[in-house]
Amino acid sequence: MKINSVFISLIITALLPFSGKAQMESFEYSRTLNGINDTWHTLKIPNDIFAKTKKDLSDIRIYKVLKNTDTTEIPYITKIAKRKTTIQTLPSSILNTVSQGNNHYITLKTPNKQQSNQIQLSFRQVNYDWKVVLEGSHDQKEWFSILEDYRIVSIKNKQTNYHFSTLTFPPVNFTFLRLKIASKEKPILKEATVLSRREKKAIYDTFAISSIKISEHASSKTTTALLSLQKPLPVSLLSVAIKDTLDYYRPITIAYLADSVQTEKGYIYNFKNIQTGTLSSVEPNRFSFPSVTTQKIRITINNHDNTPITIAKIIAQGYHHEIIPRFPAYDKEANYYLVYGNTKIAAPRYDILQFKHTIPDSLVAITANEEKKIPRSTTTTATPLFQNKLWLWSIMGGIILILGWFSIKMIRENKASD
Repeated sequence: MKINSVFISLIITALLPFSGKAQMESFEYSRTLNGINDTWHTLKIPNDIFAKTKKDLSDIRIYKVLKNTDTTEIPYITKIAKRKTTIQTLPSSILNTVSQGNNHYITLKTPNKQQSNQIQLSFRQVNYDWKVVLEGSHDQKEWFSILEDYRIVSIKNKQTNYHFSTLTFPPVNFTFLRLKIASKEKPILKEATVLSRREKKAIYDTFAISSIKISEHASSKTTTALLSLQKPLPVSLLSVAIKDTLDYYRPITIAYLADSVQTEKGYIYNFKNIQTGTLSSVEPNRFSFPSVTTQKIRITINNHDNTPITIAKIIAQGYHHEIIPRFPAYDKEANYYLVYGNTKIAAPRYDILQFKHTIPDSLVAITANEEKKIPRSTTTTATPLFQNKLWLWSIMGGIILILGWFSIKMIRENKASD
């Protein structure tokens, strides 16, 4: 038994360096990490990584490697700074509707003492363009201004079905809310929904655009803008600035380059639609959608029978991505590596996902160095004897045969003595 225990210990000791090295070699790329001096840190995911990892980033790992090649996997949490919104509908009712000339007043009552910051309006009219004044009061005697000349628009015809009739304002706490609408036609309000909307805003990174190619297509009455980014990146927001000062309402389709095929005549690009909406002079032209990692985005504007509008600027952005690793006691003799690029590996399962509340509010940022390709082990004649895997396994096989022979000999001797 003593011989077997010693033999097993020798095998484990011999294989430890190879197991640590094998962990790293299953990935394509690595970056050394700098600035580690505490248990918790934050690391912004470098933009170069997105094109070389899984879409869900589940093949990212962090390793601590000692000089003797002992390797420890460091747990981490991926944090994507998406917008988080909670909406509560507040009790409200239409108290009265009165008109004085071309001015029409609609009073809403909100008995709930909770603050409100949004009102969704639904009118019987389907085509209108009105300016709204919103006021608040506690007793219907003294009124306080909330919004001035707030424009609401509804257009419905064969070409367009567009509505912008939600009032958004800073949080207020009034029992009564009064709308004043200037119109020759009396607005008929079907429903008014008062909301308390709480929002944790998303954090976006702005991506560099290498080129924008704008084309007019008279036959299809469309304008296309083809954006090329410097590298594949996770885009989730496009902002389009229009130079024209006249009013416009144009359907818009946003598509991303999913893949491409090279033929004898060149590349064939496969674009997939990710968002549709309306490009409008009434509201900010910001279009959000689920993140897609791509290098090219195509915007198509349907002009119908109108003069094409002029695009002044396009901004491409994506959610801020970071990972929050938890390091063991800092060891200045150790090296720390960020590795990635393994399509076969499963997503990690770390305990810290269940203990996010223990993460400090303030974290020190660490940085990742330049990317390096992880080399693969090769067997050459110049390889030292005990670093050559063939020799290692041959020696181990010989040891096993010798131990087996000794074991059989000991059994025979014991039987002979009996």
